[in-house]
Amino acid sequence: MLSTSSLAAGWEGKVYQTPFVNDWDHEVDFSCPDGMFIVGVYSMHHNHYEDRRFKFRCVRFRNVSQKSCKWTKWLNNWDRPVNFTCPDDGFLVGVNSIHHNHYEDRKFKYQCCAMYSGANKLIPSRCTQSDYTQYDSVINFTVPRGNAMTGVTSHHHNHYEDRQYSFRFCQAKLTGRH
Repeated sequence: MLSTSSLAAGWEGKVYQTPFVNDWDHEVDFSCPDGMFIVGVYSMHHNHYEDRRFKFRCVRFRNVSQKSCKWTKWLNNWDRPVNFTCPDDGFLVGVNSIHHNHYEDRKFKYQCCAMYSGANKLIPSRCTQSDYTQYDSVINFTVPRGNAMTGVTSHHHNHYEDRQYSFRFCQAKLTGRH
């Protein structure tokens, strides 16, 4: 069995940056390419549409694969908060979201995968929660090198018709567990 003190190898290769994955008032339905994990989000808000468009950044970790990927059910209702952390020591790989013009808000589902190096599971370690983003502003967030996202917290404000987001990110710690 491997030591629980060792950390996974760092990022491998370049960061994969998507174009915008949705148009105003349209669904977000995104998953990182196979074997990659979400490490960043770019989003812009438009006051006319009272909505956001999203881009994502994904990266591959050296000698790491995805296993046991699962989508959540809807995590929030319109105008309600989201407080999500991937279950089962998972890392974030996908986002699904729909927009409602009456509420001018989005509902969210997330996809998480376990991270493995060979037969050994990696778990989130040394986790940090980012500061909240600002209403009606551009979001341009990337985790520190060697980390991946494991959760998202957000809440909606009816005056701004926008959400503030905070992102949870962690290093991947090698455990030797299966």
